[in-house]
Amino acid sequence: MTASAAMLRRMGCLESTLFGCSHNDRRRSRRTSAHAPSLDVRLARPPDRNSQLAPTRCGYRASTTCWSATTRMRGRPVDLSIRSLHGACLCEAVEYVVQDAFEYALNCHCSQCRRATGSAFKPLAGIARGELSFVRGEAATMTYGDADAHDVHCRTCGSLLFSVVREGAYAHVPLGGLKDEPTLKPSMHIFVGSKAAWYEITDDLPQHDAFPPD
Repeated sequence: MTASAAMLRRMGCLESTLFGCSHNDRRRSRRTSAHAPSLDVRLARPPDRNSQLAPTRCGYRASTTCWSATTRMRGRPVDLSIRSLHGACLCEAVEYVVQDAFEYALNCHCSQCRRATGSAFKPLAGIARGELSFVRGEAATMTYGDADAHDVHCRTCGSLLFSVVREGAYAHVPLGGLKDEPTLKPSMHIFVGSKAAWYEITDDLPQHDAFPPD
């Protein structure tokens, strides 16, 4: 799926838009994430042996069983027919689940994404914020940024879990943090004009110096 330039300009991961500013050094707050409701516990673990709920196969991994119950994510019903992807930090104190329904995926080479990940580029996928929720360890997270645009990290190991962007409406999930393989793969490289000089892109994906053209 190819994201339009208009969408990319609203994404929030890029050099000119990450925190609603353009390469300035204004101070950003660190705070503990405390307001995002956790995933209903029934998705995180099966019911007890006395429960009347019957297990049904999700179909995306033989070892995974979901349960025939109304599950809610951030206050909304979750469609259990869609695969769920699990992600975690390095120390695994924090784990989250996200619907396998990403709207776009790409490799961003902007300087902020490179500094945030310590790598040549940041492979990310975007999805509505309500499609991602914590399974465990939410109290062990900290955020860097403001209410509408911030990174969520594990407080123990420092891993970047995801970024909240586009005025709080979307989450950008670093693909390297997922335990499961997403259906959507990166479709382009953006901000190649800012890429690390020592890194050479060797795949055949489209490359854009900044945003892709309209």
